Amino acid sequence: MRLASVGIPTLGIWGTHDATVPYSGSENMLKAIPHAELLTIEGGGHNITYMQPSIVGPEITRFLEAQSAPMMGYW
Repeated sequence: MRLASVGIPTLGIWGTHDATVPYSGSENMLKAIPHAELLTIEGGGHNITYMQPSIVGPEITRFLEAQSAPMMGYW
């Protein structure tokens, strides 16, 4: 599986009510990516980053800050 070859830190953000990509699919996909992290937004839909920026924004910042300085050069 190609997802297993992802070599950079990965944060998946999913709402539990995503009608486009069901939540169960997000769990399966992120399990295939080494060291991936899943941020679950209870009740969130597909456009969760726009619907709940006060939750998603700080979590993205936290995730990026947790990465090592050399890795930040890839972003």
